[in-house]
Amino acid sequence: MNLTNNVVVVTGASRGIGEATARHLASLGAEVFLSARNTQSIEQIAASLRSDGQTAHALTCDVSDADQVKRLIEHVRRQNGSAGSSGQQCRCDRPDCPSRRQPSGRLGGALSMSI
Repeated sequence: MNLTNNVVVVTGASRGIGEATARHLASLGAEVFLSARNTQSIEQIAASLRSDGQTAHALTCDVSDADQVKRLIEHVRRQNGSAGSSGQQCRCDRPDCPSRRQPSGRLGGALSMSI
């Protein structure tokens, strides 16, 4: 599978399955936005991916905070105008949480979060 020209946001990317997912998607050519609460970890992982010639960005975000999720989505939109997702995980129980709504514009239905 070739994910070149695809943008992916991976939440919980500071360790475990999230880190492995980000590394795998980057190895397939995706531009990866790593997101987690642990800034130091995601910055180190993003730097490691970049040193391997992959495109990666670190964005601190607590997905239980609706405002932080909104800023994450807005940042990805500003940077690329699009994002794709395969099984992102988001824990946000509030009905006004941005993760519960489909973003508009080029981001469209491509960014989905499993709640």
